[in-house]
Amino acid sequence: MSNVSDKIHLVDAKTAAATVAWSKEVVVSANRELERHELWLERHHKVYSEALKECRRQLKRQYLISACKRTALLPIRLLASGCVALFRGVWAYPRRPRRRADLQNRIDRMQQRRRFVQQAPRRNAASISTVIPREPAHHSHRNHLAPALDG
Repeated sequence: MSNVSDKIHLVDAKTAAATVAWSKEVVVSANRELERHELWLERHHKVYSEALKECRRQLKRQYLISACKRTALLPIRLLASGCVALFRGVWAYPRRPRRRADLQNRIDRMQQRRRFVQQAPRRNAASISTVIPREPAHHSHRNHLAPALDG
């Protein structure tokens, strides 16, 4: 029986040795794969870090360009706003004296009517309206300016 048990031990030893050899090969293969993966990772890390730096540079450049555009456009916008305000003022200016003159004419006519009525209190209202000239028809569109001054 010892012969059988020696054979079993011998087979077990061969199997164990084969298993150990196979395990060593697996470890060596895994180490080679790990080294290759580390090299790949280092190469790609360099590539990605360079790409990230380039993206950051582009963002800084774009920010600088937009800041320069805003700075350059500010005086242009101010000038345009000033020109628009000046144009509005100049456009409105010629109408002011005419409006004042129209209002003054209406006030003068009302005062003239009042004096006429005060000088001749016995006349009736119908004769007053026929004697005192009314406002010309072409000024009727300006009645909205001072409706309280109409007679």
